[in-house]
Amino acid sequence: LLKSGVMEWESFQYGTEQTIGSLYSYDEKQNVLDVKESGSYFLYVQLNFSCTGGCSTGQFTVTFYNQYSMKELTCSVSLPKSSHETPHSQTCWRVVTFTENKNRLIAKSHREGTLGNWKLELNDSGFGMFLVDGLQSAHHT
Repeated sequence: LLKSGVMEWESFQYGTEQTIGSLYSYDEKQNVLDVKESGSYFLYVQLNFSCTGGCSTGQFTVTFYNQYSMKELTCSVSLPKSSHETPHSQTCWRVVTFTENKNRLIAKSHREGTLGNWKLELNDSGFGMFLVDGLQSAHHT
């Protein structure tokens, strides 16, 4: 079931530990990613959906907001009416620049329409970010 709300960032396996990345910390209570250093970051989202049969039309959107509630990236997917199993995917990305240390990002999803029987494939979908240019980027490559 696709629903509107705040999305969670997940850690990943790095060596023997789980990490969110050395340039970030995660506030699990607010589902907010704290970005520790200024610089330019590659922010991306990949959304993969499947229709389990008899799917209704609608739109699913993921938006990333900074600590000033300004949009950094919006990714919208128009899902068609379908009567059979149909995959549908969308990838969006943007280079965002944080000029100050200690920035925050929150990811929110929003659905329009009923989107009945459309399912977000969690194992094939995801979002994240990495530093591409900044004072500290030479130290982290």
